[in-house]
Amino acid sequence: MIEVVHAGDLGPGAPPTTFWIQCYAHERYVADSIRSALAQEGPPLDILISDDASPDRTFEIASAIARVYAGPHRVSLLRSIANRGMFGHVDEVVPYLGGGFIVWQSSDDVAAPDRAARLFEAASPPDVSAAWSNHRLIDGEGYEQGLGLLPGVPYSLDLADFADGRSFDFTFGGTLGFDRSVLDAFGPLPTRSAGLEHIFAFRAALLGRTVYLDAPLVDRRRHADSLTPGMSARDNADDPLAVHMRRLNKRIDILANLADLLHHPAGTEHAALAPRLAAQADHDKEALDALQRFRAALAAAVDPTAAEWQHAACRYDPPALALVGTCAPGVNVLAYEGRYHAVPQSVGRVEPCGLRCNAYPGVVSAWTLAELAAALAAQGTAFELAER
Repeated sequence: MIEVVHAGDLGPGAPPTTFWIQCYAHERYVADSIRSALAQEGPPLDILISDDASPDRTFEIASAIARVYAGPHRVSLLRSIANRGMFGHVDEVVPYLGGGFIVWQSSDDVAAPDRAARLFEAASPPDVSAAWSNHRLIDGEGYEQGLGLLPGVPYSLDLADFADGRSFDFTFGGTLGFDRSVLDAFGPLPTRSAGLEHIFAFRAALLGRTVYLDAPLVDRRRHADSLTPGMSARDNADDPLAVHMRRLNKRIDILANLADLLHHPAGTEHAALAPRLAAQADHDKEALDALQRFRAALAAAVDPTAAEWQHAACRYDPPALALVGTCAPGVNVLAYEGRYHAVPQSVGRVEPCGLRCNAYPGVVSAWTLAELAAALAAQGTAFELAER
C-alpha cells in the first residue's frame, strides 16, 4: 500500500514530463537529489518523489523540502507504508506517474539543470522510446571522479547490445528517460528483483529506438551505502572473488528477467533474442561453477598465499579488462572477471562482452598464471610473460 503524503498544485494542463526520484535510505544525499530536480530548467515538470519506507531520515528530509517548495513545477510525495523492495515499490508508484515521458533518478544522484529538457527533446521523435546520457561519477562527499563513459564514443543501447551482452559493459542506469509505454506495455515487474535499469532499457529497445546524448546530464554517486554490486562497504571489505560471485548471480537473474519479457505479447516479435540471452546465462553459470570450484580449492590449499594461487582478482579489479603482458608467439595475456586470458593477437580488438561470452576463437583461460602456462604448454605455446 502506498500513501500520498503531499500533492502539489498541478495548475492548468498536465506537464508532459514526470521527473521521478526513487528514494530509499539516502538521508545524506536525498536533499541534493531533490533540489537538482526542483532546479530543472525549461517547461514545468511533474516532480514525483517516492520513498520505500526508508529506515532512516530520508522521508523526513524529502517531506520537508516538498512541502515548502514554491516554483513552476508540481511536486508530489508518496510513501510506501511498509518496505516493498525496489521492484514492489516501483509497481506501487507507476499509477501515480502522470507524464507521457518519465525521467528516472535515484535519490543519491544529482541532475544537471537541463537534464529533463534535453532527454525529452531527444526522445521527441515518434520512433524513439528512450533517451539516455553520459554521466559524471562523484563520491559520497560530492567530489568528482571523472566521466562515467568515454567522451566522443557513439554508444548504443539497442537489441544487439543486449543480444551480445554489451549492455553489461557500461553504465546507463540512473541516466534514462523513457516513454510511458515502457512502464505500461509489459505490466508489473518480474519477481526477481535484479537489474531495474536493464529491464527499463530492454523494454525501451523492444518498443522502439533509444538515443544517446554524449553529455554528462547526471552525477552518479559511488559510495559505501550503494546497492550496486562492487561498491558497498561489504564489497569493499570482502574477497574480490566473493564479490564477483555476487555479480555473476545478479547477472544471471537479470538475463532471466530479460528473457521473460520475450514471452509477453509486446516482445514476441523479437523471440529470436531468447537463445542469445540463454547463451549468455549459460556462460555465466559455467563461470560461476568454475569460480566456486577454484575458491573451494583455494580454501583447501596448504598455503593459499603461495605464488601458485595468485589469481587475477588479487591484482586487478575483476570487471576491468587489463593487459597483463604478452607471450610468444603473438599472444596477449589479459585479466578480466577474476581470470587470466591468453588471447591470440590475431583476434584484434577485444571487447569485454566477447571475452565473457566466449566469442573469440583460440582463447585459453585460467585462474592463475601457473595454470595458464600449463594450458598453453599443452597446446605448444611458449609462455614467457613480458609484463606491461
